Amino acid sequence: MHHVKIEANIDDMNPEAFDPLLKILFKSGASDAYLNPILMKKNRPAQCLVVLCEASRADYIASVILNNSSTIGLRILPFEKIVLPREEIKIQTSLGSVRIKKVTQPNGQTRWKSEHDDIVDIALRTEDSYQSAKQQIDLEISQILDHQTKTD
Repeated sequence: MHHVKIEANIDDMNPEAFDPLLKILFKSGASDAYLNPILMKKNRPAQCLVVLCEASRADYIASVILNNSSTIGLRILPFEKIVLPREEIKIQTSLGSVRIKKVTQPNGQTRWKSEHDDIVDIALRTEDSYQSAKQQIDLEISQILDHQTKTD
């Protein structure tokens, strides 16, 4: 699958307009979209909008950018992508069910990360701080995964 990176330097758009722009880009099929602060000629502060997508969606995503921002031009650059094999697993903790993303590195080792949105939901439900909920949940998940590894 071929991918492209679409870039636009924007120095004349209200900063509040970037939030709806990023939302519509994700809704339109962008794999990722982000802003980098830059300085343009004459030291004008600006944002470099960067959007990653499948090459087959490039024309459509470009039209979304041109229709929903103040830019008058874009750069489209092809790139290759390497992605680690991953799986999403649901783990039951004492605070509730949490999804994790588990990846396998080229050396065969695995690592995981708990799903942010699940931690936020649990913290709100339990009226605990995000940090405390995450710490407790990640400790439990680590113990569960260690136990599963030892019994496999």
